[in-house]
Amino acid sequence: MLIMKQLVLRNTVVLILVIFVFAMCSKTEDYSNIPEIHFKQFTLRDTLDDLQNSIHKATLYFSFVDGDGDLGLAEGDTFPPFTCDTCPYYYNVFMKVFEKVDTGYQEIIQPISTNYRFRYLEVGQNTTIKGTMDIKIDYTPLSFPYDTIRYEFYIVDRAMHHSNTVVTPDLILNQGDTIIKQ
Repeated sequence: MLIMKQLVLRNTVVLILVIFVFAMCSKTEDYSNIPEIHFKQFTLRDTLDDLQNSIHKATLYFSFVDGDGDLGLAEGDTFPPFTCDTCPYYYNVFMKVFEKVDTGYQEIIQPISTNYRFRYLEVGQNTTIKGTMDIKIDYTPLSFPYDTIRYEFYIVDRAMHHSNTVVTPDLILNQGDTIIKQ
C-alpha cells in the first residue's frame, strides 16, 4: 500500500513538472514591428460648450498593436523630425476627413490640423504593445455644417513605420447622440 501511494505521488509530481515545462515552452504570438490599427467605435453627443454654444462632441476609438512597442512621443522628443508642428512627424496620428457627396466623398480641407500627437506608451517586459486609443473631436455646427462624413487615418511609430490606413463607416452628424461600432 505504501509503495502504491509513493508511485501515485511520484507520477503526480512528474505530471505537474511536464505540464509546467509545456506551459513555459508555449509560444508567444509575434506581431510585426509595423503598427496595425482597426476602427472600433465612433460616438457623438450633442451638447453645449463653455460659452453655451451648440457643439458636437465626438470620440473616435480604434485598437492598435505594435510588435516592438515603439508607439508615442515623449516630452523629450525635441529633435527632428519630432520637434515642430510643421515637421513631418511632429504628429503620430494622421487624419483626413471627407464629406459624403452624392455617391462619393470629397476631402474637407480644415483651417487647422486634423492630425494628433499621443504620448509615449510604456512597454513592459514583452515589447509587443496592444490597446485601444481614443481621439476626442469637437465640432461646432456653424463652422462644420456637414451632414455625413468619414475619416481616413493611420498612425506612425517612433521608427516612422506607417500603420495600415483605416476608413471609418459613414458618420452622420445631425441626428443627435450616435454610436457607430465596427
